[in-house]
Amino acid sequence: MSYQPEPISNDPVWIELRQGSIDYWLTRTGQKNPPCASYRLVNGKRRLGRYMDPYVCQVLMYSAKQRWVRWYTSLLIGLGAGALLGEVDWFFVFVLVPIFATWYLLKKSMLRRPYDKYYFIQQEILRTGQPQWVPYERAHLKLLKEPVGI
Repeated sequence: MSYQPEPISNDPVWIELRQGSIDYWLTRTGQKNPPCASYRLVNGKRRLGRYMDPYVCQVLMYSAKQRWVRWYTSLLIGLGAGALLGEVDWFFVFVLVPIFATWYLLKKSMLRRPYDKYYFIQQEILRTGQPQWVPYERAHLKLLKEPVGI
């Protein structure tokens, strides 16, 4: 079973990158998809992983960026509406704004982590010219282990 990122609706960026990935693997292996997932020893433990190409990295970076944009846009709209409709007083300025700023920075670092990870993997692929084997994260493993309903 090879890794296929979920389509981001009919987004032309996703479609273009998916076609680039297909072309990449056709020239490398003669098949449309990367090799099947495989186990390797990582820090003395068997880990399930897959080969990634620069286009799949770009798709995953794009989806991480879209998640971030959706999150901070809704936060800013909510804060703006709260400031306009509510009463802006010392409590809002000195208590709520620092709490929201801290929350914003923590959420930003959490949502930025996958983007940075795939960026560094993509840079390694471009530097070596070879696809990289990458272990699955816990979230991907959980999705793989869940039974798919019909």
